[in-house]
Amino acid sequence: MAMNAPIIFPEVGGQRFDCRHCGRCCRELVIYITEGDRKKIDKQDWQDKLDGPPHIRFGRSYVLNHRSNGDCVFLTDNHMCRIHAAFGATDKPLSCQLFPFSLEPEADGFRVSVRFDCPSVARSVGRPLAKHRPDVARLASALKAANLVELAPPRTPVEWTTDGVCESTR
Repeated sequence: MAMNAPIIFPEVGGQRFDCRHCGRCCRELVIYITEGDRKKIDKQDWQDKLDGPPHIRFGRSYVLNHRSNGDCVFLTDNHMCRIHAAFGATDKPLSCQLFPFSLEPEADGFRVSVRFDCPSVARSVGRPLAKHRPDVARLASALKAANLVELAPPRTPVEWTTDGVCESTR
């Protein structure tokens, strides 16, 4: 599905990124999964291959399960994702495919940001960020198609008075 809404991509001079498989994101983050992700993982038949269930209920949502040491149940000892190894990158949950990028809905599209808590981003290692634009656009389209994001209403410019008070709060 093509994305009709524009992607406002970060322009951080010289910034680069490619995953170096350090596994940090698979240890430190809670990964929310979509209903489609959950069904896809269930069809992959992981029940007898993992240290526990592949996902667990977290409030009204599902998240990838973690081992007692904090590692995602899909993380191997050599910092690779079992889903990626067995089925390919596009069969991983959408959140995993998108990281270290994040999407902020805008009135007419998405604003993309990049997370510097990823060691590869922090070290600026890999391809220029712009090379990731097609994948991020594909993932934004998938999230929109799954009704997981709504585009934000148009922003209203804030007008300030000479006394420093926002006009809309008067």
